[in-house]
Amino acid sequence: MAAATLSRTQLARRAGVHPETIRYYERVGLLPPAARPAGGIRQYPHSAVGRLELIRQARQLGFPLAEIRNFLAPAASATALKSIDDRRHALQMLRKRVLDSAQTE
Repeated sequence: MAAATLSRTQLARRAGVHPETIRYYERVGLLPPAARPAGGIRQYPHSAVGRLELIRQARQLGFPLAEIRNFLAPAASATALKSIDDRRHALQMLRKRVLDSAQTE
C-alpha cells in the first residue's frame, strides 16, 4: 500500500529534482509549505509530484519563475495559456529565422 504522503527526498526522486530545489520552491511560493507532523519530517501530498514536474518543464522551456508562479495561481488558466501561446509563437518565429538563415548559407 502506498504512503499517503511523501518525504522531501521521496518527492525529489519522483519529480526528478534535487531536495534543495523543493526547499527553494517552497521559499519563493511555487510549492505550498509541507505539513510537519509531530516527528518534524516534512510530508508532501502526491499531487506535489505533478506540480514539480510542471515547474521543471516550464523552466526547461525558458519560463521565468515569476511567470510560472502566475501559471500556478488558482485563477490563472487563461493568463497562463496566453503566455504559453505567446512563447510558442516567439519560438516558431525564431525557428523560421534559423531555417531561413541556414538556407541562405
